[in-house]
Formats: sequence, structure tokens, C-alpha cells
Amino acid sequence: MLDAAQRKGIPIEIVTFSESTHTAAEAAAAVGAELGQIVKSLVFVAPTELGMEAVVALVSGANRVDIARLAAVSGLPALRRATPQE
Repeated sequence: MLDAAQRKGIPIEIVTFSESTHTAAEAAAAVGAELGQIVKSLVFVAPTELGMEAVVALVSGANRVDIARLAAVSGLPALRRATPQE
């Protein structure tokens, strides 16, 4: 990603943290932001005729995903949170 950005002339700074940023609350604390300023990426999966289909939801750190609503909108009634292995 860094190489692609540089080719396009887009400056990107990659920052790593010594403390955990696994949760939105931890990420907000690490960068000194409010929880609502953090975007968390949540992965869901559902079986289809072709195998498992993934759905990625980008959500404000202060909000939760309504899985039933996401399932209805995506047309995947068996949608569920992905496991770490998935």
C-alpha cells in the first residue's frame, strides 16, 4: 500500500503502537481520539451456493452492527460474525 501511495504522490505515514489497538476503545486511547472517531472493520460471513461469502462492515467505534439488519440488506439471511480463523 505504501508503494502504491508513493507512486501516486500521496503521503502516508505508517504508525505502529506498543500498546494493543485490538478494540476500538484501545485504538482511540492510543491515538488520543474519541471512540466515535475510530473506524472499526468487522467481518461477517454467510454460506452461499459457491461457498462462504464475506461481508466487511466499516463502523464508527461508538456504534454496533445490527446483524439482522445487515443480513437483510446484504440478502444473506444466515449472516454471522466471522471467527478469527475465517
